[in-house]
Amino acid sequence: MRQPIDPPSGRPTNPLITVTDVVLPPPHRHSIYRRHRSFVSETEESLSEGDLFATQSYLESPWFQPNVLEELLAWNSDTNGDNLDTASGTASRSEISASYRFSTLKDDSDGAKSELMYAIMYVNQNKAGELFDLLVENPDLVEMSDSRGNFLIHYAVTRGYLRIIDLLISQGADVNQQNSQGQTPLHLAILEQQVTTLYHLILLGCNAEIADNRDNQPIHLACEMNDAESLKELVRITHIDINAAGEFGGTVIHCCCRKNSTECLKIVLTMGADMFKADAIGKYPIHVAVSSGSIDCLRILLDHENLTKRGNQGSEGEISICFMDQHLINLPDSEGETALHLAVNSGNIEMIDFCLEHGSDLTALQYNNCSVVHYAARRGEVTVLSSLLNWNDGEETVKLLSGVNRSGHTPLHLAVMYNHADLTAYLIKRCSPMEIQDNNGWTPLLLAITKCAIAACLTLIQFGADLNARDLSQRNALQLAILYGALKEETLWKQIREHGLYGRLINEEDEDGCTALHYATKVGGSMLNVTRDLLASGANCLRQNGARETPLYVAAKQGCIATVESLLRTDHGLWSMNTLDANGCTPLHIAAANAHSNVVALLIANGRRTPLHWAARVGCLKTCKIILGANSTIIDARDFRGMTALHYAAEKNHDSVVTYLMDSGAKFSQDGNGFYFTSLAFKKENFKAARAIIYNKRWDEIIQLLNHTDQCPVEEIIREIPDLCPIILNRYIKEKGNPRKSDYEVTYDFTVLQPKADRLVKTGRSPLHLLRVMISLQRNELIVHPLCLALLRCKWKKYGLWFHLISVAFYVNYLTCLTYLVLDHDPMRHTANTKLNETCYNLVFDTLEKRKVQAVLSYSIGITASVCELQNIILMFTEGSKFFKNVINFYSMAVFAVSITYSVMSLKKATHHQFVELGAIALYLAWSYFVIHLMRFRLVGIFVVMLFQVARTLGKSAVVVILVMISCALPFYVLFKVPDNQIYQAMPEEKKLQLAHCFSTYDYMYNNDANGTDSLNVTPMLSAFQTPQLAILNVLSMSLGDFNFVETIIAPLTDGNPLTMHFPEVTLIMFVIFLLFAPMILTNLLVGLAVGDIDTVRKQAAIRLISQTVDWHDNIEGAVPKHIYNYIVSTVWTSKSSLDSPSSVCYCF
Repeated sequence: MRQPIDPPSGRPTNPLITVTDVVLPPPHRHSIYRRHRSFVSETEESLSEGDLFATQSYLESPWFQPNVLEELLAWNSDTNGDNLDTASGTASRSEISASYRFSTLKDDSDGAKSELMYAIMYVNQNKAGELFDLLVENPDLVEMSDSRGNFLIHYAVTRGYLRIIDLLISQGADVNQQNSQGQTPLHLAILEQQVTTLYHLILLGCNAEIADNRDNQPIHLACEMNDAESLKELVRITHIDINAAGEFGGTVIHCCCRKNSTECLKIVLTMGADMFKADAIGKYPIHVAVSSGSIDCLRILLDHENLTKRGNQGSEGEISICFMDQHLINLPDSEGETALHLAVNSGNIEMIDFCLEHGSDLTALQYNNCSVVHYAARRGEVTVLSSLLNWNDGEETVKLLSGVNRSGHTPLHLAVMYNHADLTAYLIKRCSPMEIQDNNGWTPLLLAITKCAIAACLTLIQFGADLNARDLSQRNALQLAILYGALKEETLWKQIREHGLYGRLINEEDEDGCTALHYATKVGGSMLNVTRDLLASGANCLRQNGARETPLYVAAKQGCIATVESLLRTDHGLWSMNTLDANGCTPLHIAAANAHSNVVALLIANGRRTPLHWAARVGCLKTCKIILGANSTIIDARDFRGMTALHYAAEKNHDSVVTYLMDSGAKFSQDGNGFYFTSLAFKKENFKAARAIIYNKRWDEIIQLLNHTDQCPVEEIIREIPDLCPIILNRYIKEKGNPRKSDYEVTYDFTVLQPKADRLVKTGRSPLHLLRVMISLQRNELIVHPLCLALLRCKWKKYGLWFHLISVAFYVNYLTCLTYLVLDHDPMRHTANTKLNETCYNLVFDTLEKRKVQAVLSYSIGITASVCELQNIILMFTEGSKFFKNVINFYSMAVFAVSITYSVMSLKKATHHQFVELGAIALYLAWSYFVIHLMRFRLVGIFVVMLFQVARTLGKSAVVVILVMISCALPFYVLFKVPDNQIYQAMPEEKKLQLAHCFSTYDYMYNNDANGTDSLNVTPMLSAFQTPQLAILNVLSMSLGDFNFVETIIAPLTDGNPLTMHFPEVTLIMFVIFLLFAPMILTNLLVGLAVGDIDTVRKQAAIRLISQTVDWHDNIEGAVPKHIYNYIVSTVWTSKSSLDSPSSVCYCF
């Protein structure tokens, strides 16, 4: 409970006399006096006798003198306009300030303004009588205010005229009236230090908890002004919240600490104010005291903490925090700052020492992980930092100097960031690490460079900081100095040039590939001297960054002509004019794109580009004609890239210019990169230019120059613009005569597709490379072009047919021998073991002649198969992975491997069981492989390829077929399974009786067995379901149409034998499901997959057949010598029929 406080001096317990006692009629006077007296009586009852004692200051006040009111009224009546100046001259300080403060009025009507002016004058002069008369005439004056919102009661309170106050209250004035600043009369009483008035207002019932516009209550103002008397009176008489929030959410303790109001602070702490309550920004009173330098208040807070040793709890609606174990000196605010942080930040040495002496934690971290050493380094005062570092031992000092905040900054980083050279030197002497990197990878030296802290940079270099350090973007000190403008200071630039690592720093690249010269040219004219120094020191203008930009490219982009001139004075600068960036642009392109006309003129002057280049580049045919008409010699002029006007026209897809230049006799030359103009024209985006080149009369000259080379125009057309390739191929087909007459013939020129032997040797390409490109890129419309088909048809007739007939004859001989050898052996004449038995072997072949024939055939088969197998092995190593992509190669190796094995076993006189089986397998593989040899014949080849297509489709669906077969076979195995008769007969009689007793089926079997009847005699059809393997095979047969419905279902269902169909219902359901699922759905599925679109299958088969034929001819021509190649290859072929019909696709061989 709060202890009662003595009333303030000069302050009456209650008004002795009021204006109503003098100037009001008795009834009104009595009523008003009663209302005020009742309030006073209540107040007196709540106070002790000591509180009612009149102090000496009050006895000496005018209020205590008798007839004071009469004298006052007499003074007011004697005072007129002539002596107002004298009265003002003798006024007190509060009267003067009030007169100045309330000198303006609101812009009301002239009458009201005049009356309010007189009322204010009467209040200032304490003329109660005149004021009363004026209020009687106009009672609304008490509710009127001047331009600053001050009412008459505010003027009265400022002057301290209690009778005027009573008069205004009696006339309806609000004792809690607020002015424009939100101040009540009680606020003004405290501001003017009118203690007596304050007490009087409290007795009149004013509200002491009303806040002004700054959220300050009277108690906050009393603390700010260190008005202990007013504060005592407020907390003694009124019931107010001592922890109420004021301006910025601060409490009275915050106000005391802000103004160093020690007396008031002691009072509020005694009254129970919470010193652990934070304001709106999270600051506690101790932080305010340190920030304001109120060391006396800080000492009082710490002493109070030592006395209480307890925490307080926040008001309702706030987070409650228990501070029982929290030391006030180390209490963090909302940003994690302790009192020591704020003391260091203010630079107050006395405050810092005081905090350290009272136990402040040097290692405490702010929420940004900044320690007090970071704060001291940022402030830059050596005395502050030394005071902190000298407080702890050496180990703790090293930890503080090495600590990093959330930005990765050490105290040394912060010192150099703000260019505190002296502090930087001090930190280094105190062993602060110089190479720790922050979150950007910057060491203190790199950070100082980025902040242009020149003095700190020089200090770090002097103390040996690593000039070769790099940040996270791999930028070194020189690059950062150029980028951030630190080299504008000559002293730093001199230090870096004189450093031993300078030559290395010049050409180092960051993660984007930029060197120091890139950065210097990017900054522009402000770094011109640096650029020249770098060039003089050996910086290379040809170095390209990640975007393939040279320093000249960057300078042209920035438009700094002085920098461009400096770069072009070097040899490598001139060479860099021809370099291209990632988008294929030169510095001239970039300068033009950015409208740097001076740079463009400079680059053109150094680049030797003619106007024809530019005219061809933009596609202006008329300009090209004018330029060539004036000077035809520049048609083949080259620029710095070695490109002619024809190159630019082709590259930019200007077909009319390309045609004009070609017709004008432009040479077909290479540019600086070795490309002809056709390589630039034959792109997807250059369709018009490519078409113009193809239709030009000089096309044959291009073919003669470039065909079947690395820049083969036909190959580029096939790859990039295949729609134009038929136009090229049609140029080499000449028709003569009427197609309906016998004199009709078609001449095919294969020069464009078939290279000569000399060109083939130079390029190292395959003979049919263009056809292979068509096949690999799936240009099917080009593969079936009449010229391509005619080429294959010609090759087939000239040598392919004979080569293939020889191959077929060789294989037929092998197949005949193998067939005769296998069929001549009686399969039943084989032994049960693998041991050689001469007697049995002689019985296999009865005569000596048969045995000799058998030996000859075995040798012939073995040798033939070995040769073919050796050929496959050679192809495996020559073709590499391509060999394994063809399934036919695996099949071929299997065929001849089995044949070799069979022939070897025959020569070893094998007669065992496996020998006969191997013969059957070898016979199947050999005859099935013979089908592949028929692929290249005209009539049956397409069907062989279609067979493979269908087989591939069936192979993909094999998993589905197998699963369907298993899903149907296993249920039938379960439903048709009958007991094994042999196992049943071998059972002892006792077990038979037990089975018959338990199971009805076994009871049936037991009775039949007793009667001599065989109950387990099932039909052959049902016996096929007695094992899972047989059940699957039987279901497969049934799915192909062999249902045998009567024997499988009807007979077991009607024979009366419970063993043959013991589960008739489920069996019938499963059989119906099988009928719907397997034969119908599965058959339709396979037919649809195998057949599908017959026309599509035939076309795909034709393309595949052509592909295999091309591969076959290509392998043959690539293997023969040069003179044989010239003999078998034809450049022109004449045919009596055209290959334009669709049938020619399938029957062209």
